[in-house]
Amino acid sequence: MSSTASETDVVIQEQGVRERCAARAPNACGLLCLCAGMTLLFVAFQEAQNAAPQRISEAGLGDFGFYTLANFYFSLLLGNQVAPYFIQRMSGRVTLPIAAVGFVLFIASLLTVSHLPRKLIENAPVAIAVMVQLVTLLSGLIGGLLWPSQGYVLTHYAPEHLLNWYMSIFSLCFFASGFLGPAVVAPELLTGPDNLVAPVTLLVLAISGVLFLCALPSDGPAGDASDDSEGLRSRSSRSPRAVGPARLLWEAPARRLGFVALAEGWCLNAFVSVVPPILTASWIARSDSSFHEKFQLVLLMNGFGHIAASLLYAPLANRFGRQVMVFFQALVCLLTAALANLDLLFGNGSDALDVGTCALSTGFFLGFGIIMARTNNSAICAHLYRERAGSAFAFLASARGLGSILGLLLLPTMSSHWPKLAVTGSLGWLLVASLCAGLHQPLFGVQSERAELEGESESTEDV
Repeated sequence: MSSTASETDVVIQEQGVRERCAARAPNACGLLCLCAGMTLLFVAFQEAQNAAPQRISEAGLGDFGFYTLANFYFSLLLGNQVAPYFIQRMSGRVTLPIAAVGFVLFIASLLTVSHLPRKLIENAPVAIAVMVQLVTLLSGLIGGLLWPSQGYVLTHYAPEHLLNWYMSIFSLCFFASGFLGPAVVAPELLTGPDNLVAPVTLLVLAISGVLFLCALPSDGPAGDASDDSEGLRSRSSRSPRAVGPARLLWEAPARRLGFVALAEGWCLNAFVSVVPPILTASWIARSDSSFHEKFQLVLLMNGFGHIAASLLYAPLANRFGRQVMVFFQALVCLLTAALANLDLLFGNGSDALDVGTCALSTGFFLGFGIIMARTNNSAICAHLYRERAGSAFAFLASARGLGSILGLLLLPTMSSHWPKLAVTGSLGWLLVASLCAGLHQPLFGVQSERAELEGESESTEDV
């Protein structure tokens, strides 16, 4: 009898240990799978995005690569609009790997056209262009489900008291691709049509990312629309609502977040692809060195900025609050704009080391400020719109996509005519958007509707 009682005590103790571990880091396995999958997928995507337009231009198709990227982001924008309904029907963790397949399809098409022989492109440029645009449209519509479902899954993996840490960890892993891409698969490896090692490597990385996303577990304690026994539906007797992202334009907090996200998309997906060449060209104009070598250094410093912002976000946000972080990212934008224009103070006879230091510093703070803004914006969105995370992150993804489209269409021309104005104006946009968000106090509280719903849930449980 005593032995049975002791065994029962051991079982109870073991259950208590497991519950305490789960309370400290709930859904840690899901977070790791999400981070690994998205990082591998976007190492491949960002390298293809950075290198393919240049290769396509060299093959004789001019700015066709930029137009293809703009078409892809436009298709993503269309896919964002229906993402909340897919998430509600299938859950975020099922929608996410399906959306990732769209990115793999786009990467494959971009790499294929960038490695076609020049003679084939000259013989059938129209047919190739039409085929690529059709594939881009299809892959973008599917890939448009990705960011809303990623935001939904991460929001419901993260308990409220660990939200900043989950966002920071995801940013650290995901935006490490800005460092891993230039370090592991440098863009110059993609410039030769006969070199198939790099494109195959990128496709393997992308497919591996999809496999990690297929292994995502249930949301568990935080809730999942697909799991009635453990998820949000059983905890509050309501399922996550799916509303069109455009409807959030009627809400003032969402408009402030969308304004910042618009500037994020411009700076992250279009601005970064234009500014490093500007910085590198300014650097080598005063030194006798290779463009590709300096270009990689600037990209690496930009990646280091991504990592530094991700590492520092959670400790700083927990210590000072998300509102202070909005003003901090505005200050970093101001500093970056000043550094980008600092080389104008140097004459032609200045030491190249000074200009190089200026270029590398600008690259670092550029990556730091943009990722700080993106991580903080996502954390605010997850905190404010937890019950409508699919719709809210679809709204943010739409705003970022629109910013990316505008940047890809306008920035190449702007940078060729007014490079410093393009840099200053773009960072100024993010600066103004951050100030507008930071001055809106309701953005950092709990949405009144959410508080009412939680109050109704608590009263129901008491009864």
